[in-house]
Amino acid sequence: MASELHFIKRELNMREKGFSLIEVLISLFIFSFTLISLLSLITTCFLIKRKSETNFLSSKIIMEKFEYLKSVPFESEILKQGIYEEEVVLQSYRKTYIRRWKILDLSENLKRIEIQVWYKNQSAKKTEFVLYISKNLGF
Repeated sequence: MASELHFIKRELNMREKGFSLIEVLISLFIFSFTLISLLSLITTCFLIKRKSETNFLSSKIIMEKFEYLKSVPFESEILKQGIYEEEVVLQSYRKTYIRRWKILDLSENLKRIEIQVWYKNQSAKKTEFVLYISKNLGF
């Protein structure tokens, strides 16, 4: 009888030393699910960061041109009606943007300036601002 109890205790101790196949599979599933979710989150964060950086740089490029055009006298040749385009190279970001602006004379004293900026390789994703310059108001 004592030998049978000793055998049963030894059998129970052997089972407690390792993991069953089901336990290993469940833990692998949980680990895989967590890892895939984390990778998806990191990818989404990276894409959002890139998009917001592009929007920020586009807005910055537009505002630089607006500030320059606002500082020019109203009768200047630079503010002559027409469509203009230039490349803007940002060395620190290693990116090239296209900046296009259209100047319209709405009246003798009012001009409308539309500026569009887009990343050189993505012309479908444009950022656009509009500025009105008044001769009477001085800006």
